[in-house]
Amino acid sequence: MNYTETINGEAITDWSSFHSEFKEKMGFFNGYGENTNAWIDCMTDMYTNNEYDSLTKFNLNEGDQFILKVINTEEWKKQNKETFDAFIEYSIWANNEKTHFLLELK
Repeated sequence: MNYTETINGEAITDWSSFHSEFKEKMGFFNGYGENTNAWIDCMTDMYTNNEYDSLTKFNLNEGDQFILKVINTEEWKKQNKETFDAFIEYSIWANNEKTHFLLELK
């Protein structure tokens, strides 16, 4: 199956709004720590193969595809380049580690 979620880059102006936007849209668990390690833990935990509940609202199986669409990326970069650059770096790391989600930037 294919799954998609959209993040609005325009809503991200600092680290607090970064974590809020992802927590809301990705359905991060209630104990989400709102820091880099917690974000990576959540983003690399979507593929559970029904063995346990994900730290996100997505419980994907092997063969499922997840697309993370990020809209208004230019506005995000203007508002807070630090969080945008970190997001790209962390997404690459997560994908190299185990998640394998597609990233669509607009």
